Amino acid sequence: EVAQAYPNLDVARAVELACTHWRLMTIYLNAGTGGRCVQLGTRYLQDGSRQPTGLLNAAIGGEKLMRDSAARAVRARVQPGARVLVLGIAYRPGFRDAGNSPGLAVAHALRDMGLSPSVYDPMWTDRELEALCQLPVSVPAVDGFDAVFLATPHGPLASPHALGAWRPGQFVLDAQGVWAGHRQHFAALAIEYKRIGDPGWLG
Repeated sequence: EVAQAYPNLDVARAVELACTHWRLMTIYLNAGTGGRCVQLGTRYLQDGSRQPTGLLNAAIGGEKLMRDSAARAVRARVQPGARVLVLGIAYRPGFRDAGNSPGLAVAHALRDMGLSPSVYDPMWTDRELEALCQLPVSVPAVDGFDAVFLATPHGPLASPHALGAWRPGQFVLDAQGVWAGHRQHFAALAIEYKRIGDPGWLG
């Protein structure tokens, strides 16, 4: 919500600084909350209530807002029909489960916006992933895409250097900031890199 309310401030850095407090665990911004617990728990509470609360409605709406915002951030920087690679469909690294996956939701939102998304996730075979996502599956070679959205940074996706050659003019949106240490590399290639929460990330 803060990243939405203050899109021109470095909210990602503010979150990092907040996590230096001894009472906080590591937290990070993302394109929504994945998994089968948090979101579904909220929906169960809402469905079982005779009078749904504003808090529950806000939580559910906030999830959709973050996913849609990530897709809009990509859409703002590419042409209609552009090819976008969504990396990481599982909702957390090293875990084979796409329950309420932010990456999958963003990929579908990109398709609905008239772009051409492909997906990749090393936790599934290509055939399994295509059946799961109902989208084309691509090997993780980035040079054929206009934009790359890193949703979930599995080990093989933790470095942009492992994904083949990059080319000038591409846009990279990094949900969790795993590639933030490579900003100079991207800048040298004339690639726009943003992590969710960076100043101007929404475009």
